[in-house]
Amino acid sequence: MAREEDRICKEYFDQPDRFSDLVNYTLYQGREVTKPSDFKELDPVRSEVFGPDNSYEILIDNLKELSLKEDDRNIYVMIGLESQGYHDETMVVRAMKAKALLYTYQLREKVKPLKPVIIIVLNLTGDKWKSPVTLKSMFEKEYLDKFGYLIDDVSYVLLDVKEDSEIPKGLLKTDLELLLNCLKYSGNDEKLEDYIEKEKGFNSLDDITFKLINKLSVLDVEIKKEGGKINMWPAVKQMKEESFNSGADYGALKFADKMVNSNILTIDQAARELNLTVEEYLAAVKNLKK
Repeated sequence: MAREEDRICKEYFDQPDRFSDLVNYTLYQGREVTKPSDFKELDPVRSEVFGPDNSYEILIDNLKELSLKEDDRNIYVMIGLESQGYHDETMVVRAMKAKALLYTYQLREKVKPLKPVIIIVLNLTGDKWKSPVTLKSMFEKEYLDKFGYLIDDVSYVLLDVKEDSEIPKGLLKTDLELLLNCLKYSGNDEKLEDYIEKEKGFNSLDDITFKLINKLSVLDVEIKKEGGKINMWPAVKQMKEESFNSGADYGALKFADKMVNSNILTIDQAARELNLTVEEYLAAVKNLKK
């Protein structure tokens, strides 16, 4: 991902409640196995874990240590998250390098027993994930038939939310639900718009969540912040109500032009909400100002 998108994704999932939500959904089918207080943050860029010669920045975005209670004792696992905005055929190898660095660090620190390392890849491309998830899937059948039992497999856990994915309402405890559903409908503009317009969570969206969704180009929204929150769709709803109540295109067009001039709506959004092409919208606004 681009550096700015990396920074936003890292900041978003640095929040323990969102990271816990992601882990529960991805690894435990939504069951509340982990809670935010179970995670200890390990900075994958600045931490001593990697040392000056092993910058982890190109491998992974977020890294946390999870502590779970099991039989009256704590068991530990390291969980890394890579928020991936493009299809990367080397993702398996990157996951392998990440795991190798973390196991090497544990051995160097004489950690016994070793803490397992799990890498989660969140597909943010907007398309179905196309890259290999396991190392063995990258070999031809002839090699697997001959040497398969000698080849160590490496894999990562893929979170690939598509339109046929089911995210039961209330399963997630944070606004991660909004992000995943935007990804789910990213290929269907009509369903995406309908979801955003009906979902109340979008009327008071955290700044970082808005930035992440907007940066990923899942949405094309330019709405100003109010009181630390972002109201994304009231302008669209108001424009539709204006059109309905006026009984004429003039009122809706005038209001749309006002929203565009105030940088609350883009021209594309205004045209779409009036069921016009951009060319038709611009021509109508030109006539309006005569």
